[in-house]
Amino acid sequence: MGPSVPRFASSLALLALAASLAQAEVDPPASSSASASAVAGPELRSPTKSRSIGRSNRGWLRHAAALHENPTLHVRTPNHRYGTEELVALLEWAADEVAREHPGSVLTVGDLSRRRGGRLRPHRSHRSGLDADLGFYLREAETGEPAHVGRFVALGRDGKGTFRETGYGFDDARNWTLVAALMGQDTVPVQYIMVIAPLKERLLAEGRRRGAPEALLHRVEEAVGPRRTGRGRWARYGTHNSHYHVRIYCPLDDRPRCRDTPPVWDWVSRPPVPRARRSRRSSMRRSSMRRSSMRRSSMRRSSMRSSRRSSMRRSRRRGYA
Repeated sequence: MGPSVPRFASSLALLALAASLAQAEVDPPASSSASASAVAGPELRSPTKSRSIGRSNRGWLRHAAALHENPTLHVRTPNHRYGTEELVALLEWAADEVAREHPGSVLTVGDLSRRRGGRLRPHRSHRSGLDADLGFYLREAETGEPAHVGRFVALGRDGKGTFRETGYGFDDARNWTLVAALMGQDTVPVQYIMVIAPLKERLLAEGRRRGAPEALLHRVEEAVGPRRTGRGRWARYGTHNSHYHVRIYCPLDDRPRCRDTPPVWDWVSRPPVPRARRSRRSSMRRSSMRRSSMRRSSMRRSSMRSSRRSSMRRSRRRGYA
């Protein structure tokens, strides 16, 4: 009986060890789960009321949401402050995120879209409520203090520019916070952020300095920068040296009438677009238009035959036939 007791105790120890290993596999450490969690984005009601229709460069907007000015956000063009609810919520949330990390910051917002969308000169896009122009966060060149100019300031390769005889510089910290907020959330997927190449490199350098996750740096590397809107060297350098051009993907509520253009990044989940249903009314309208066109063609042919016969009769009467 004595020798069986140690064997029984060793069996219990092995069972306890196996149970602890199984529990460790089921419940991973808190640090790994926290690092894998997604960044919270703006809160949206579902379904939304706004509707983006068509493409960003050939579309329009219905039931648009207006971007209102607040302590963290300045709107330059009130007549062009309309977009989808998703875009408006994203901009308000991102401006609040920057102000939370850098108190007193104010985001300057330029054109979004018109109230009903459509052509907005001088832009080629901004037609369907998916585009927005955002000014850079700037610092005063002499003092290095954060500055709010209230308009766009063109910057050079060195990240410096002048407006009304005052020098300004690109604020790496606040601009990285803005870009990280826009690209790090998945509630309103951002397709790209257009900016000149030197400023993109400054953003990436600031992100690496802060120890940003590799997944976020990958998104910024892919989606931020020039999008070949110019020619020659401008295709690589970029044309957006005074502001960011932000474009979001079509909201799921607006598909399939809203149509995305490539690219679709590997971190963006885009379910297949359902085939648009043709209503009975539109089918009847098309059939009616087809019948009207056929009737006009038939009447035109009859008129041509009639005029030909009349011409032949006149020729016979005059002795030409």
